[in-house]
Amino acid sequence: MANLKLVLQESNNEFPDKKADVLASLVNSILFATDQDLLDAVREFRNTPIMPVFVDAIGLAGTKKSYTVGKNAFTTEAPEFLERFLQALAQTTKIDIVIINDLKAWMKSINDEYYEKYIAFTAANLYRRYCESTRNRKYECENGKNEDVNEFMEYIITRCKDSNCQINTMQIFENLPLLRKFIGKLQSINCSTNITEQRTSYFELKRETTGYWMNP
Repeated sequence: MANLKLVLQESNNEFPDKKADVLASLVNSILFATDQDLLDAVREFRNTPIMPVFVDAIGLAGTKKSYTVGKNAFTTEAPEFLERFLQALAQTTKIDIVIINDLKAWMKSINDEYYEKYIAFTAANLYRRYCESTRNRKYECENGKNEDVNEFMEYIITRCKDSNCQINTMQIFENLPLLRKFIGKLQSINCSTNITEQRTSYFELKRETTGYWMNP
C-alpha cells in the first residue's frame, strides 16, 4: 500500500488546489494497488478531505479489481460514498463486459429503488461505450441485434409500476443508441400502467426496429 498511501497523504496536503493532478495520480496508483491496499486506504482515509476524490478515482479506474473493491466497500463499510462511486464508474473509459453483467445482476437484486436507478444508469452508460467501441457492435446495438443490450432494455421497461419509475426509465435510456431513436414511442409505452401492455408494446417496438418478432 506504500505508494497509494503516500499519494493519498500528499494529495490531502495539495487538495483542492491541484484537484486534476491529484485525480490522475490516484487513478494511476489504484491500477498498481492490491485489493487489500484499496480496502485499507478506504478505511484509513474515509473521513479525510481527499476521500471524495479517491472515490472518484476508484470508479474511473474501471478495472475489475477497483470495481469489486468499490462495490464491496461502498455497500458495507462506507455506504455514504456509493452514489458517488457509481457516478464515477459511469464515466470510466474502460470497457469490461464482466463489470456490466455484474451491474445488471446487482441492479436486479438490490432492494432499493434509489440505488437501483443509479446502478441502471451506470450500466446504460457503460453499454453505450461498449456499443460504440467497434463498428460491428455499434451496428448490432443500433439495430437491436445485441441480446445483452436487448435483455437490459426489456428488464428496465417491464419492471415499472409507477410514474416515477417511468421517468427514471426515460433518463436511463437516453444513454442507449437504439432507444434514443424511438424515445417518443418509449414514452407511450411507459405511460401504460398495465405491465402486459408495456411488454406487448415493447416487443412491437423491437419488431419495428429489428425486423424480427419475439413473443411477449
